[in-house]
Amino acid sequence: MPRTPLARPLHRLLALALALLLGAAALPDAPARAAAPLPADHPAAAAAATWSVVPGPARPGSAPATVNYGGDRWLFTTTNRGHVRMNRFSLTTQTWSGWAAVPGWPIARDTPSAVVYGGDLRLFVRTATGHVRTARYNLSTGTWSAWVTVPGSKGAESAPATVVYGGDLHVFVQGTGGTVRTTRYTLITDSWSGWGAVPGAPPVTSALTTTVYFGHLHLAVRGVGGTIHTTRYTLTTDGWAPWTTAPGPLRATSAPTLSAYDSGLHVTVRARGGLLHTIRYDVPTDAWSSWRAVAGAPRATSAPVAAGGSAVFVRGPGHEIHYGGIDG
Repeated sequence: MPRTPLARPLHRLLALALALLLGAAALPDAPARAAAPLPADHPAAAAAATWSVVPGPARPGSAPATVNYGGDRWLFTTTNRGHVRMNRFSLTTQTWSGWAAVPGWPIARDTPSAVVYGGDLRLFVRTATGHVRTARYNLSTGTWSAWVTVPGSKGAESAPATVVYGGDLHVFVQGTGGTVRTTRYTLITDSWSGWGAVPGAPPVTSALTTTVYFGHLHLAVRGVGGTIHTTRYTLTTDGWAPWTTAPGPLRATSAPTLSAYDSGLHVTVRARGGLLHTIRYDVPTDAWSSWRAVAGAPRATSAPVAAGGSAVFVRGPGHEIHYGGIDG
């Protein structure tokens, strides 16, 4: 049916809001100057708060993973049979590529993790045997490598979390007995370090989430009773800060995800009833806000995953992947 003159500008406005939302991760992890807020009745404000569905029959068996690479927003999920599927949103054409399979069969058990390091997109999964496997995609050749096992990874009890910090690629998993285990890969030497434990961790009950902000590597995880615990690693001192607990009575029913923007760390989780909630840690003042529900979000059936800025992805009703902003 042809669009009316009123529908055409609205369609363009929604597409622009989508591109801005999904393109936020292309910005560096640095404190940003807050833009002047739009009036609540401004159409762009309404568009930015809208949640949308990724098109196509993905039928994800896990929470999604996402990363910006080569000018596109890449999206990954695992299937119930252990394959990994992907989709790409072009920030230029503002269109999705459609779902396709990542080559190989890693027998992935849960949520993948995606990170860009050394010019390649690197994908990590935990297998049904408790190993961590990885494959990489090179934009120049347009090809995927074979899946290989990260040395010493047997015994992983959660999906991996990955981040680049201090020139190395860091991987975190939940280990035996609710511990937090980590290793790092150095591109220059093409070698992995041994696995070690993050000190002082409370018993953890979920996968971890990590990001780099204000010069620190930040880590968050769900603990016993649905509490959220955080810590940070500083390269210059080669030390971990004591673990802290996010305040408030909210009890998470999923792993957390970390977003870093506007001088704050934002922790988002699924809570009772599938409702997404978020809390903000203000870095300059060293203070937490209160938990609040994310307006307009679908009832989640997986953990959320940060996509840069305020954008997050989550699996929702009908086994579809939804995306929107936590500031709505």
